[in-house]
Amino acid sequence: MIMQNKVIIIIVAFIAVLFFILYLSVPKKQTIKNLPARGDRILAFGDSLTQGVGSETGGYVRMLSEKVRLPIINKGISGDTTGLALARINDARSEKPDIVIVFLGGNDALRRLPVDETFNNLRTIVKTFEDDGDVVLLVGVQGGVIGDRYKTPFANLAREMQTAFDPEILSGVFGNPKYMSDDGIHPNDAGYAIIADRIAQVLIPLIPKR
Repeated sequence: MIMQNKVIIIIVAFIAVLFFILYLSVPKKQTIKNLPARGDRILAFGDSLTQGVGSETGGYVRMLSEKVRLPIINKGISGDTTGLALARINDARSEKPDIVIVFLGGNDALRRLPVDETFNNLRTIVKTFEDDGDVVLLVGVQGGVIGDRYKTPFANLAREMQTAFDPEILSGVFGNPKYMSDDGIHPNDAGYAIIADRIAQVLIPLIPKR
């Protein structure tokens, strides 16, 4: 009887440990700072991809605006690094947005700027908008053609700053002639449509119900 009780205790303990391990392995829902958003004024802050270079119809911002049925303020400037964008952040803040799409880092990667510098700038950009009370949607970009220097830092930053996050936005788009414009750097309208679809999936749940 004593031996039988010991076996039962061991089995129960094993099951408890197993359930605890399974609990730890289940992804926890990311907390998003400043959610629920106080309004539905949306701003896109980025570089040429946000500006829509390569598109004949306005790029992902226009397409995304149609999907969510709301105007989106486009503050994308071609050639901007995270540092250049940070220098003009007050212009974006003056628009008084409620939700901000931060889509930067591609030009830093092309210029091979230090990764720490890029993500320190991104952290400051995100913090500035969040301190204003905005909900931030951080968009991840690939940090290299061979080997992605940005994948882990983007995920870590999104977790640290409690942003909504859309990783690897250009996956399957960049480098695919079907989705790229003639310059080979920027998407065409078909490519931007994919980007808009991906961002919409993350953005729509952030927008207050009307």
